[in-house]
Amino acid sequence: MAGQQDGFALGVDLGTSNTVAVLRWPDGRTRPVLVDGHPILPSGVYADADGHLHVGRDAQRLAQADPAGYEPNPKRRVDEETVELGGRAYRPAELLAATLRAVADAAVAAVGMLPPAVVTHPAAWTPARRQVLHDALELAGWPAAAEHTLAGPIAPGTRLLREPVAAARYFTQVLRRPVPVGGSVAVFDFGGGTLDVAVLRNEGADPWGDSGFQLVATGGIPDLGGLDLDAALLGRLGELVGPAHPREWARLTEATTTAERRDRQQLWDNVRGAKEMLSRAMVAPVAVPGVEAAVPLPREDFERLAAPLLARAVTETREVTAAAGLRPEQLSGLFLVGGSTRVPLVARLLHAELGIAPTVLEQPEMPVAEGALTDLPLPRRSGRPAAPVQLASAQPAPTQPEPTGPAPGGTDAGTASAATVPAGATRTNPTAPLGGTDAASAGPHGTLVADGPVPQTPATRYDGTPLAGGPVPHPRYDGTPGAPGFVPPGAAPAAHHAGPGVPGMPPPGGGWQPAGPGPGVPGAPFSPAPGGVRPGGGRPRRGRWIALGAGLVVVAVSASVLLWVFRDRHPALDFHTAELVRTVAAGDTRPGQMFTATLGERAYLARSLPDDHLHVTAVEAATGRTVWEKRTDAATQRWAGIRALPDGLLVLGDATGSGTPRVLAVLDGDSGEQRWQTDVGRDDALFFGADTVVRVDRAGERLVGLRLD
Repeated sequence: MAGQQDGFALGVDLGTSNTVAVLRWPDGRTRPVLVDGHPILPSGVYADADGHLHVGRDAQRLAQADPAGYEPNPKRRVDEETVELGGRAYRPAELLAATLRAVADAAVAAVGMLPPAVVTHPAAWTPARRQVLHDALELAGWPAAAEHTLAGPIAPGTRLLREPVAAARYFTQVLRRPVPVGGSVAVFDFGGGTLDVAVLRNEGADPWGDSGFQLVATGGIPDLGGLDLDAALLGRLGELVGPAHPREWARLTEATTTAERRDRQQLWDNVRGAKEMLSRAMVAPVAVPGVEAAVPLPREDFERLAAPLLARAVTETREVTAAAGLRPEQLSGLFLVGGSTRVPLVARLLHAELGIAPTVLEQPEMPVAEGALTDLPLPRRSGRPAAPVQLASAQPAPTQPEPTGPAPGGTDAGTASAATVPAGATRTNPTAPLGGTDAASAGPHGTLVADGPVPQTPATRYDGTPLAGGPVPHPRYDGTPGAPGFVPPGAAPAAHHAGPGVPGMPPPGGGWQPAGPGPGVPGAPFSPAPGGVRPGGGRPRRGRWIALGAGLVVVAVSASVLLWVFRDRHPALDFHTAELVRTVAAGDTRPGQMFTATLGERAYLARSLPDDHLHVTAVEAATGRTVWEKRTDAATQRWAGIRALPDGLLVLGDATGSGTPRVLAVLDGDSGEQRWQTDVGRDDALFFGADTVVRVDRAGERLVGLRLD
């Protein structure tokens, strides 16, 4: 099984209100673990009449029938001896184990096994609290947990990692946010039940796994989270509903029967949904059980109530930063994680009070779980081995003798050079000269059978001694000469060929002539004619023309170099001040998503609507004149983006689950009317041409061409 697990990894953020797990495949892909089809698992646990524990959305649904058996935040009860649910007492480790068991079942369903895992925990957790997590992992059937130490490498098993370390690694290693060695960052983890603040310093590499970041200072507020914002909003709702409907409101706030507790749970869910909507809209209606009309809650009221609570969070962040010996402006980054950081007021207050722009993501629940995966790096893959060299036949091939004298250019022929042997090559014959043809990789008559380019070898005379000059053309793979004038290996040295009536003229076939003893002068180089006189009595002029050409080349190169050296490196640029053409309104309420695209003289602004459609405005880029405004026929819970086309606009939805398709639609550039709409897979790739979109259908293993018209 160990071999099957290479590269697979699981990161788990066991949160107070929600639990998130992320799987990594050996090729580096990461995907959230879907439990009941959702990437975010509510951490609540419900105990039924038989004592069986249900988790997630099943627990929430069962709690509507019997709220007494439901614990929405088991992590907040970690310090208690037992927790009573449905008339039975449970240890906190048992409640946490139920959630971990559900995550393990989903991971096994996805990849067929439980991969090596990293589970995160708050940085301020004491050893007693961490022991509860150890017990929960054991009860859930996970491998024994091991923690980081500075004394040696971590033991095998499930790893435990502090949440701010995982978050900091995500922002720096996954998002590539630069934090220099010695620099510090602050992690602001604002979840459903608690606020945790930590300052970490980048210490560089640590060979024992806890690499990168060391905790310098930690803090937090255990009774401040998204649940407290819900309570403040519920109090405001009571001010609006209580005077007009005192009986109905008392029934909800002082519930005694099962039906009343069920309605109270429904009211809390409605208030939580209104809080989330106020992050995107200016007004959110709340349905109150027993009251006919929904009660509108404006964002202004919510922010007025939330400001004192969030002021405590800002003060805590400032104090933790000071405890680390830093001022806020000395931080290299302020990273926001946790679902409650979606409230726009959180980032605004931190920016205004601390003077540093925080970094927050669209899905702030994911960074801790995905950052935990950095504790299990992908295994290093060895390089691709070189293709084995095959012999063309069983007969041995003749080899060239090892040169004994100095090679051309003063290099000792017996000295190996890194540039002489091709990368990945293996010498099978140690007696063969480096850079030449290996005897074991050559067939008869010099036939080569190895893949790839054939290395050039120094030119040699027919007697095997080196000759200064360019390389000799190699033979073709069938053994025939590769260029005119080539003499196959093993051929006898040719006698000096004399032209008609002229001793020593080059052979008619062309090519170079080996230097050898000339006629009448032993050991002297070959001369074309006695006294250097050409046939016909004239003096040779070719040398003069060559010298003249070489001189012109030298002059041209020198002039080019001088012009390049003394060029104006900073030519004057014609700068123009940018002018605002026009602003385009994005609606009366803050949209959840907004996209822009520009191509040529046309610009587009798209914003999401509460009904999951897109509202698109097309304007002329030069004048700002509105060309058209349209609401798309296509709708999806989440959009991925838009792309401007030569005569239209493409809108692409985002998948909400691993098996959920994405919507793809094209709008006409002149009218905004939707031309067509189709669905594409989550992992499908799209490539855009002038008038065609090419879709890589990974499920169907095919290419699909879609005409934009």
